[in-house]
Amino acid sequence: MKHPITEQHLSRGKFNYIYRADIPISEIDLKTSLDNPARLLKRLDEQRVEAYTLAMIDGVKFPAIVLLRREPPTPFKYDIATGCHRVEAAIQAELKTFDAYIVTEPDAYRREFLIRSLNTIEGHGVSVEDRYRQVIELYKKWPDKSLTQMAKEWNLREKTLKYHFTLDQALQRGLRLGIDLARTKVANNAILALNTIHSEVTFEHASRFASSPGVRTSEIIDMVKEVKEGRRDETSESAVIIKYEQAHEREEQMTRAKSARIGPAPANKLIGNARKIINQVDRGLDYLHLSALGDLETSQMVFEDAIIVLKRVIEEMERIRRLREQGQSPRPPLHPAVH
Repeated sequence: MKHPITEQHLSRGKFNYIYRADIPISEIDLKTSLDNPARLLKRLDEQRVEAYTLAMIDGVKFPAIVLLRREPPTPFKYDIATGCHRVEAAIQAELKTFDAYIVTEPDAYRREFLIRSLNTIEGHGVSVEDRYRQVIELYKKWPDKSLTQMAKEWNLREKTLKYHFTLDQALQRGLRLGIDLARTKVANNAILALNTIHSEVTFEHASRFASSPGVRTSEIIDMVKEVKEGRRDETSESAVIIKYEQAHEREEQMTRAKSARIGPAPANKLIGNARKIINQVDRGLDYLHLSALGDLETSQMVFEDAIIVLKRVIEEMERIRRLREQGQSPRPPLHPAVH
């Protein structure tokens, strides 16, 4: 079955292709296609294959796959550019043929570009992040191409592509030193700031501190700024990082000490009571039998007062969160009691 979106993609990329119905599946090399590093998914989704198989047995027609013609002599005639799940399902459904677009493309870069790009327009759950990742992997393999050219080929914003590429460089730099900045959830703008540090020794020291639990993004950015404003030798840069490490440790000790003195029991009890109210209302207003209340006016005033008080609780939690982000110690505000 023809697929207009696939045809548009092939035409836009100026690929030489033909459509043929009933290509023998025996001429397609599924194993090599699955092993191709350009594929977004490295193995088949068995549940998707099973769903496709059952649909094919019921006679459902699927869009044509895209095949890349091989140069003879080889045991197979075609590699799969996109459609591995459909081919595997067809094999399980005991079909002998499948409709396909056959692309003739001798250029290795364009063959890989086609595989990667088709897997992003046809992939299930493919995000914009996946598209950027595919372009970056392609650029690493073909550095003679420009990011400007690739952004145009993939219909992506050049500025955003360069941002993702720089971020990937920073992450890879950390991984070479045994530091997974992404896993430790360091913010992207902090990772980019760390990557502006030229010395590998200083970068490693700063990245290990940045990966420590509880370190704020603002701390990392301020530290990098101070490192770069110094005398630019590794000894003085290390002294700056040690200063931030010591300040962070003092802050953590103060936080632990305060947590030990002040228990969260009253706040936890309030949250528990709020959950009870939510659960009661979630069971349905009919369950509450509000019509049985004698003094509706007084009852309504109680709930209105509760709304006012809860808004104050939310405002206070927001205030505490802001102070924590700024590295300050929250103190209870002075509010008159509500009667």
